[in-house]
Amino acid sequence: MSDDGTLSALAIEADNTSELPKIINKRRSSIFQRRSITRHAQDNVVDTCGNETEIANDESQVQPVPEEENKFDLNAYIMCLKNEREEWRKTLSERKSQRRRLTKQELNIGNECELDLTVLTNCERSFLSSRPNYHQILKNVNNLVPLAVKIATLNSHINHLHENLRIIMKEKIIESTKQINELDKM
Repeated sequence: MSDDGTLSALAIEADNTSELPKIINKRRSSIFQRRSITRHAQDNVVDTCGNETEIANDESQVQPVPEEENKFDLNAYIMCLKNEREEWRKTLSERKSQRRRLTKQELNIGNECELDLTVLTNCERSFLSSRPNYHQILKNVNNLVPLAVKIATLNSHINHLHENLRIIMKEKIIESTKQINELDKM
């Protein structure tokens, strides 16, 4: 200190260098870890959510944080997912084969099953035997629809031609009437 009570520049620089934080060299992998600092007021301990705990005394002792007990095992999780995928594939193939088998059974049962008419009375048998052939009716209806469309198209075309012919004939009649009237005047 000088005589007038001010600090010299050298004394200020010396104090500033002692207060600067120390440079901490970090490993590259610590970049990916979350690090936050919380201070406990009662015991003056600084917790970091990383790999070490610092005591907030002047000594700044560093102590390692105990390893987490519940670490996520990525390899085990991947194996579990692969096993689950294989199980789903097996289930899918089983269900596909079961569906094919049941479809074949249904077709075979439908083809083999004949209606037993002996159980029915004579009146009921005659009613069933006189029923129309619905398959033939459906086939005829399906053939009838395109034919009806063609007929409707041709009908509209014929109506159009008929209208044109009527107009042309009317014009010719008017023309002929004029010519006849001119001949009469002469």
